[in-house]
Amino acid sequence: MYWVTEGNGPIVIILHGLEGNSSSNNVKAMFGVFSRIGWNGVLLLNRNCGGFSNRLQRTYHAGETGDLDFVVNLVKTRFPNIPVMCYGYSLGGNTLLKWLG
Repeated sequence: MYWVTEGNGPIVIILHGLEGNSSSNNVKAMFGVFSRIGWNGVLLLNRNCGGFSNRLQRTYHAGETGDLDFVVNLVKTRFPNIPVMCYGYSLGGNTLLKWLG
């Protein structure tokens, strides 16, 4: 996970597109928006993305929601009094919609 914290505002978990990472234009733009309005951002970096090798036998795909479920629960446990939201685009949007269903 990649964090950008700005205070006690809501936390938004970002789900990037195919092969995205913290350097992706969409991710940087959203972190900029959240920063300006005092919100906190967390990037769920998919397995094998961003130069980090996956050490487990499973990888990410459009239907993989286990990592998102883990991150949402982790954030809600660490920050129980702060609202948590998700933002996904492209493949991340698909993953988010599947998780919500």
